[in-house]
Amino acid sequence: LWILIILSIISLGIMLERFYFLSKVYKDSQSMLKRIENALMENRLQEVQEIAKEKDSVLGTAASYAVKHIEHSGHHGLEEIFNTFT
Repeated sequence: LWILIILSIISLGIMLERFYFLSKVYKDSQSMLKRIENALMENRLQEVQEIAKEKDSVLGTAASYAVKHIEHSGHHGLEEIFNTFT
């Protein structure tokens, strides 16, 4: 019985830690997304690249690839990127 209680407490601790961590990642991602969206609307590609380098995240990596796509495809690439945000 004590083993089950101890394991339940441990599992509850792990769940709380995961919830906290994933909540923080979500908030950081939303903040980064807003900054990237604002920079793209003002066509500041250099700022998008700087934002993407700030944190090692999936969103940062995607933003970096998006900037490369815009640089390669020009104006049409920018339209494609805007369509992915809406």
